[in-house]
Amino acid sequence: LPIAGSFYLGQASHAVGDVRRAVEVLRENSALTGPRMIERVAGPGLVPIMSRIWRALALCELGRFDEALRLIEEALPVVEALEHPYSLMRVHAGLGAVHAPRGHLAQAVPALERAAALVERWDIALDRQQNASLLGIASMLSGRHEDGLALLERSVEPLFPPRAGSILCRRLGEGYLLAGRRDDALVWATSALDHARRRGARGDEAWALLLLGDILAGPSASGADEALGCYERARAQADALGMLPLLARCHLALGRWYGRAGDVPRARTALGHAAGLTRSLDLGIWRAESEAALAGLAATPAARPA
Repeated sequence: LPIAGSFYLGQASHAVGDVRRAVEVLRENSALTGPRMIERVAGPGLVPIMSRIWRALALCELGRFDEALRLIEEALPVVEALEHPYSLMRVHAGLGAVHAPRGHLAQAVPALERAAALVERWDIALDRQQNASLLGIASMLSGRHEDGLALLERSVEPLFPPRAGSILCRRLGEGYLLAGRRDDALVWATSALDHARRRGARGDEAWALLLLGDILAGPSASGADEALGCYERARAQADALGMLPLLARCHLALGRWYGRAGDVPRARTALGHAAGLTRSLDLGIWRAESEAALAGLAATPAARPA
């Protein structure tokens, strides 16, 4: 009973954005080894293994990627030997879910493709949408736009935007933005934000605000002020929740916004924070973007326009 209770409490804590509590609640479950790691407890898959995966996801939100990776890598040979289809699929998906938000796409995509193959082989309907969504956005970030967008659109096909989960909506919105379809991106980002707020999911809300800011900060200047407001709210929420990867990306977005506005001192400050965080967290593609943006300001005079 304590194992099952901790598992569901950890999931619920993660869902509302209290990722610090999720990490602590799932600590004992995730420390189970030997026969206890594969103990049958009421719940999806092998609950001690699932607890490791959910704790790893929460650790990723806090920027503790190496700890998250160890938790899942320790479980992989166990579920491979056991030949438990659902748990094996979730472990591969978990590996992808650790590498993708870190921007390590060369590791994320193969793991997610293995998970997707297991979903189809065993017809695991419960996870088909989430797997397609995560593989889709990882593919798009890797430059495979056609394949990635098809997966993202497929992930929400059975649902309408107001009913789709916030994460599915947000990823599709991000995919449309990467594909240059800004109007479509706005529809899905707005849906993601509405859904997160209705559920009281503060972490999902902050991620949706970041995406909405990116959409509003487009070529037209009409949404520039709204974009800044979205970025600032996302940054404050990420800071309060301890979500360091999100915080790093908010600083990157703010630095770019201030750079376009001609406010070089603030741009340098924000991009300096982004570069430092992405470097310490080893955030792959976002580290490269932060350092490139900061370097681009190196020769710019440190003065605001009149």
